[in-house]
Amino acid sequence: MPNSDPTTWPYTTWIIALVMSLSGGLINWISHKAGQHPFKIFELLGELFTSGFVGIGIFMLVDSLGQPIGFSAASAGIGGHMATRFLFLVERAIEARLIKESKAACKLDECEHYKQDGHNIKADKVVD
Repeated sequence: MPNSDPTTWPYTTWIIALVMSLSGGLINWISHKAGQHPFKIFELLGELFTSGFVGIGIFMLVDSLGQPIGFSAASAGIGGHMATRFLFLVERAIEARLIKESKAACKLDECEHYKQDGHNIKADKVVD
């Protein structure tokens, strides 16, 4: 695009960026979430919103670097696909860090024993 100012883009450019971003998120949701548990509309909407937001941002970034619209759209789709997966990895890393810190701060004879069930932490018992 000769002009990379988003305020001057035609509606077709915005539609291309948004469709590519949302399709990346939808493909991620279908491949990882669908069929594993009952359908949850808010989970799907969260996935689509996150992928759309990140995808549009990536589209703007790549376009500002002077890349063609096709490359920008493909980058938006890939960014939309990876958006929620990246957030999930960040969430797991934070959980692991918090679990590690809580176990380090807790002496075994003075506080609760923890066991990890998937990614949920449950108190097993209190030691007096």
